Amino acid sequence: PTPTRHRPGGRFVFLYANQRHPRAAERRYGSYVPPIHHGARLIGRVDPKMDRQTGRLLINAVHLEPGVALDRENRAAVEKAIDDLASFLGAATVEHTNPTWASESR
Repeated sequence: PTPTRHRPGGRFVFLYANQRHPRAAERRYGSYVPPIHHGARLIGRVDPKMDRQTGRLLINAVHLEPGVALDRENRAAVEKAIDDLASFLGAATVEHTNPTWASESR
C-alpha cells in the first residue's frame, strides 16, 4: 500500500502502516516511521529508535520523498524534525546509525 494518499486540492493523508510485525528485511522503511514536513509539504520520513536506557535517540534512516532534493532548506527541516522528536522523547543525544540519507527513487 502507498503510504500517502493524495486528495483533490493538493492535500494528502499520511497513512501509517504498522511495520513492526513483518521481518526487518521485508519492511519498506522501518518499524515506526513518522513523516517530515516542510511547510505544508511532505518531504520525507525518519526511522527513529529511542534507547531509553542510555537516553539516546537513534536515527536508523532518513528517507526523502520522490523529487525532494537534499538542499540546505530541506536538510534544515529534517534536522529540526529530528531535534523536535528528540526533545519530545526527552533524549539527551541524537545518534545517526547510518549517516547517509536515503533519497527515494520510487
